[in-house]
Amino acid sequence: MMRSPACMSFYGALRAWEKLMGMAAAVLDQDGVQAGIRYQHALVLAEEMLEACSVAGDDEVAQCGDAVVAAYVVAQHNLADIYRRKNAQALAGGHYQEAFQRLDALCKDVAAPEGLRLLAARHMTRALGEWVAHQQQCGNYPASTGQRIERSN
Repeated sequence: MMRSPACMSFYGALRAWEKLMGMAAAVLDQDGVQAGIRYQHALVLAEEMLEACSVAGDDEVAQCGDAVVAAYVVAQHNLADIYRRKNAQALAGGHYQEAFQRLDALCKDVAAPEGLRLLAARHMTRALGEWVAHQQQCGNYPASTGQRIERSN
């Protein structure tokens, strides 16, 4: 399959994102500050790719949209992990929340390509799961209340 010029630029950006993520992972245990800086740069790149993908054509979204959406979610979650390691739970929660909210907004954006909205919905499930799991670990949500919620008529 021949890639369009627009998609070729997505692949170049994805390669740069992967390089940043690899550099961050390589120093994570030795220097969390440097890892955080690299993860932040990777997030900025992922946000730019996601924004470009939201106005791309259907062919580009079909070819590289899944990788772009995944890159965004992974970058947010890796930054959350950095903050969790520092015991900055509120900042970590903010990254989980932002990932979910951005995907939710993308799902509702009727101007975005339909394929991208569907990809966002698929990735949103994981983003929501990570956010809720973090909230449960912080004691904000019980894992299970064991109570039924009654609907009023």
